[in-house]
Amino acid sequence: MAAAYPVLALPPITISCSHEHGTWPGSVSISARPLYSMVEDIRLSLERSGIRKLVIVNGHGGNYVLSNIVQEANVTEARMSLFPLGGEWRRGRQRAGLVSDAHSDMHAGEI
Repeated sequence: MAAAYPVLALPPITISCSHEHGTWPGSVSISARPLYSMVEDIRLSLERSGIRKLVIVNGHGGNYVLSNIVQEANVTEARMSLFPLGGEWRRGRQRAGLVSDAHSDMHAGEI
């Protein structure tokens, strides 16, 4: 996607809030506070460089703190977006013709 638009693609944050995976051996999760701090620090660093817009692409169904970060960043002006949201997931599932429901397809399913 970065090649199709004039955007700067940052490296992914590879560890996030996924406490629901805590029973799976080898799962690593951080709490909401460090994830919030990391994203906010990245946003501020980009802003100091003159980049005032940030789109977060959430590769995990959880990480609910990300919506709070976006909400707070957008208090005075639209600066940050979060993708995908529930509607995008639903439309993607419908357009792909998936037969499983979103709950049962959460991990290693059709989507």
